[in-house]
Amino acid sequence: GLKILSNKQLKCSSKSRKHLLKKHLDPTPRLKESHLLTRSTCKITSMIDISDGLAQDLQHICRQSKTGALIYEKNLPQSQAFSKVCSENNWEALPLILNGGEDYELLFTIKPEDVKKIKSLFLKADTFVSRIGEITKSPKKITLIKKNGSKVSLKPATGFNHFK
Repeated sequence: GLKILSNKQLKCSSKSRKHLLKKHLDPTPRLKESHLLTRSTCKITSMIDISDGLAQDLQHICRQSKTGALIYEKNLPQSQAFSKVCSENNWEALPLILNGGEDYELLFTIKPEDVKKIKSLFLKADTFVSRIGEITKSPKKITLIKKNGSKVSLKPATGFNHFK
């Protein structure tokens, strides 16, 4: 949405523009999803909203819990409108997904044995959840598993910093 607002030469259908601007300017608070999580029998071990970028907010979780993480590129959700606009403008989607910010989606961790339970709970509630990775014991190390199987260590995130 921000890239659309700041780029006059953008190739973008009116439908995609409307969808992405709405997501940026009027984000939907994930109240339904947070209530599902807090009322479930699953143990939520951490949770944060993605406001500063996925990579940076995941780093906050890892730093506080003295853990690391694996992220699977193939599991990172993206809307059809987002994919289309990136393709039409020759933008790499991954840097925007990892560092874009202001998504206001929930990023949470649970025990591996609760993954199926959470997926089932969200499916019954007709809302979306995606398992994008897993927590590791490697303190502060976040590794991206690319679609081709190669591994990339993520550098400290370049998401938004309120105090710069």
